[in-house]
Amino acid sequence: MTPDLPQQSGRWSGAGRQGFLKLARQVSETIGNEFFSLLMHQLRGVLGADCVYMGEFKESGRVQAIATCRDGEPVESFEFPLADSHASEVALGNLCMYAKAVRDAFPGDLWLHDLEAEACVCIPLNNAEGQACGLIAALYRQPLNVEIHFIQSMLTMFAPRASAELNRRHADEALRESEERYRAFVQSCPDACWRVEFDQPIDISLPEEEQLAQILQSGRVAECNEALVLRLGIEPENLIGKAPSEVVLDMESVQQSILSMIRSEYRHTTIEVTTVDLSRKRRYFSDSYWAIIENGKLRRIWGSSRDLTELRNLETQFRHAQKLESIGKLAGGVAHDFNNLLNVIHAYSSKMLEHADATDPAYVGLTEIQKAAEKGAALTSQLLAFSRRQNVELILLDLNPIVKEDERMLRRLIGDNIELITELNPSLGLVRGDTGYMHQVLLNLAVNSRDAMPEGGKLIISLSNVDIEETPSAVLGAMEAGSYVRLRVTDTGTGMNAEVQEHLFEPFFTTKDPAQGTGLGLSTVYGIVRQMGGRITVETGPNKGTTFEIFFPRASSQQAAGSVMG
Repeated sequence: MTPDLPQQSGRWSGAGRQGFLKLARQVSETIGNEFFSLLMHQLRGVLGADCVYMGEFKESGRVQAIATCRDGEPVESFEFPLADSHASEVALGNLCMYAKAVRDAFPGDLWLHDLEAEACVCIPLNNAEGQACGLIAALYRQPLNVEIHFIQSMLTMFAPRASAELNRRHADEALRESEERYRAFVQSCPDACWRVEFDQPIDISLPEEEQLAQILQSGRVAECNEALVLRLGIEPENLIGKAPSEVVLDMESVQQSILSMIRSEYRHTTIEVTTVDLSRKRRYFSDSYWAIIENGKLRRIWGSSRDLTELRNLETQFRHAQKLESIGKLAGGVAHDFNNLLNVIHAYSSKMLEHADATDPAYVGLTEIQKAAEKGAALTSQLLAFSRRQNVELILLDLNPIVKEDERMLRRLIGDNIELITELNPSLGLVRGDTGYMHQVLLNLAVNSRDAMPEGGKLIISLSNVDIEETPSAVLGAMEAGSYVRLRVTDTGTGMNAEVQEHLFEPFFTTKDPAQGTGLGLSTVYGIVRQMGGRITVETGPNKGTTFEIFFPRASSQQAAGSVMG
């Protein structure tokens, strides 16, 4: 049966003209998906087609139907390969018009075979560059026995509007994808990011104090990322719409940053600020601001903040380590030369004592000289240990028996008012070290803890195997990831403030009276630990006790097996 088209001898019938006018009026009032669906439905009726669809060409080499009307009913979106299909000619910018035998022309087109189509008229839809980006197609199950160009002209009339809607659809999709990429980027950014909008635009010609006041009063948080939420500890629903003064912990730093931005005439500004968090710990941030100015008025402010606390702490620790290294070199050089002088004094005094009688008045003086030389030698030995200038052969050690051996001596040393707890580890790995050095480390740390607990307390010495992936923030110097044996010494004493911690491992630094200590105990520990290839951390605070953790590289299984065999 031949389709009943609204055309007679190249002229429209009254029904055709009315249908076209109705179609034009209806589609002009719609946009988006509603436009596509209505246009396909109305075109199918006006053209008497069995199926009319609008499709777009995808980068994947397929055609996706945006809207389809088949036998008077809408059809869900579908796709088919562009190659060897009736749409392949249209993709090149050409018309595709077959009054009959269209399936024979495209034997691989499954869509035509599914519809049992005999005729088709397809026209391209162009993008802004004039390239084909889609098509409108009218398909028929019967051959066309009327002028096929009428169908073409009808489709061509609506092609510009359909192309515009298709291009707008593409633009909306591109904008949505761009916004999604932007949101994903901002949300995944480790820096805290935010956007502040204002109730009313702010005149940037006002005095800076008034600008500051208006920014703080009328600014509202309009957008933020997860990093800011985590930093402030405020849920997004309680953050959006709030004034900065309602959510920021340290308003002084915020005011400082805003004033810097105002004084830079709202150019991109970066300033480093120091704040105190909820736990009263000092933190460092690099804050960046950039503003949107329109017609001399401030519309919005974008901002980001990078946490520099860890970096600043590492810089401080690095400087501290360098300082200790320099002091160690100086102390080692002095101690080495001084030790040579002491050896001379000790040798001559010993020689003179061999020939002196105990009743000789000089005997007592010579004895005191020899004692002083021996004490000086002990001090220089500690200095040389700190500077790592003593020659020592490191062997594989199990720290369990060393701690066990020192336990009785340490109990007598610390006194009855301090409880000593040792936690050994039967599966502890081996380390490369020196037995005498390890006894000296335990002794010095125990004495330090004893002096911090004059009223009594608890001293815990524990051993464990640890695997480290990241360097602890309190470690002095770089520390590679790997397997370690950890010696932990914890006391419940008075702890140390930040100023004391800064000089903790420096030789001759002490908080005791000069007659009570030399200030070489912890510096000796530091030197020994470094000479054994280890690292030391300290966790302390006023009235919070102190924990020293020493990490020695754990010997590999091959090294351990070799030591057993030997």
